[in-house]
Amino acid sequence: MTHFSAITHSSLTAGQGSKTQTRTAYLIAKVTHMAFKTGGRKCKFESLENRQMMAGDVMAAVHAGTLFIKGDNLSNGITITPGAIPNQVIITGINAGGSGTTVNGLTNTAVPINNVTMDIKIKMLRGNDIVTVNNLTVNGSLKINTDGGVDTVTVNASTICGDLEVNTGGSADTVTVTGTLVNGEAEFRTGGDCDHLTITASTLGKLDVHLQEGNDTLAITNTQVVTETSLNGDQGINTFMNGGSNFFSGIYNKKNLNG
Repeated sequence: MTHFSAITHSSLTAGQGSKTQTRTAYLIAKVTHMAFKTGGRKCKFESLENRQMMAGDVMAAVHAGTLFIKGDNLSNGITITPGAIPNQVIITGINAGGSGTTVNGLTNTAVPINNVTMDIKIKMLRGNDIVTVNNLTVNGSLKINTDGGVDTVTVNASTICGDLEVNTGGSADTVTVTGTLVNGEAEFRTGGDCDHLTITASTLGKLDVHLQEGNDTLAITNTQVVTETSLNGDQGINTFMNGGSNFFSGIYNKKNLNG
């Protein structure tokens, strides 16, 4: 390459034609040199590998009649519905965080779980999780813990013979209970940040709400509480929307809520 650099330098004073010839010679030498270094092979660009988000994984198993459901640190999405036979529960993985969710190794597939005669305990770890319970009868208690992440918990048209416990970690979470009967206590605990809890057209044996820190929203409409109601917004600018037709029983405690 030094040889061609010398020709280029000496040709700069020889006129425009010499410049053009020298540039052409330099380019030919450049290509020849590259071909020599690559062994004569052609140089080419290769496209980047197409990568997709990893699927969250959920494991479900029954022990002594209690169904245990555990997620991982990725975003998990599941829907829980009744099965075709008594004491059967169907868990279906759904998309969450841009990818599907596997349940016992099957991605976005309805997975039947038999012999669920007692509680259902759900433990989701970090990630933006989605837990939906539809038209389910739980012989014991339903306990849902979503840990950190922007989580969504929904309980629709279900009957819970024991207690309903929902605990969400930090980040802005959304919890919705609609048309559901809880014979025991309905207890809700949300972590920090701006959380939203909505209870509609439900009957609860006892209601205990603690929204903890953050600017939270609590909305209750057409709901009956049999024994005792405790509503605590904790720190922050919290809003309570009383939708009417509510009966909060004889013992009714409300604090740190505007409305």
